[in-house]
Amino acid sequence: MLSKLKISTKIIMTVTGVSLIGLLLSIYSIMQMSRIDDEYSYLLSQRSAAIIQVTRANRMVNQAAYAAYKTMAYDGQSQEAKGASADISKDLDGARTTMAEAASKLQDAKPDFDKLAAVLEQISSKALEGAALGIQNQNDEARAALSAMDSSVAKYVQEAVALVDRLKADNAARSTDLSNNVGSTIMLTLIGTVAGLAIGIGGALLVSSRGITGPLNLLAQRMKELSSGRVDTPVEGTDRGDEVGAMARAVQIFKDAAIEKQHADAEA
Repeated sequence: MLSKLKISTKIIMTVTGVSLIGLLLSIYSIMQMSRIDDEYSYLLSQRSAAIIQVTRANRMVNQAAYAAYKTMAYDGQSQEAKGASADISKDLDGARTTMAEAASKLQDAKPDFDKLAAVLEQISSKALEGAALGIQNQNDEARAALSAMDSSVAKYVQEAVALVDRLKADNAARSTDLSNNVGSTIMLTLIGTVAGLAIGIGGALLVSSRGITGPLNLLAQRMKELSSGRVDTPVEGTDRGDEVGAMARAVQIFKDAAIEKQHADAEA
């Protein structure tokens, strides 16, 4: 096959082969880095953001519990008690909204968020009940309701902290995996580059030796033999379709002319 191709075509094929190897390695690296970048973006924009939201909701729940006790600590008709009563609903609504946003980012943790949402409603029920009693200065009854609220708050905080810890550990594991993937991608790209270079050099040497330098060296040897008078020397490559074939055919003409001259000299 190589004998039918021109030398320029052989060179172009070799360069194209090396270029294709480099192109494939580049595409692989780009795809891997793009995937890793997407994973990192997900960690930062979704999972890490959800952790922050769970922590904020936790703080809001504690603020609502503190506000509930303020309705009992102050006279029910005071501005402090009424303001605290309003803060309870504000903080609890904020906690619900924040937890809903966090849950939308972490579908894999939906059971945990459902459990926290149920506990949050228990807190809301007892906090609002205690606040209503505190506004009426029924402190003993308010204290009983808020005591029940405290148990729910403690449960909520415990489960929220456990969820945050699990999410942090999961993020750390994902981050480690991504870092390892970056290292693996770099290493595979380097190995592929070296292998591609070796293949390219090997291919170039093969094409050169079999399709260019090898035939040319053989043709040069035949020309030396012919020039020394050995007209029985075979001329290989006259059927080639490249420049070497053209040269071989020219040498064959030279050989035929030399044979004819020998015959003419012999007849004379």
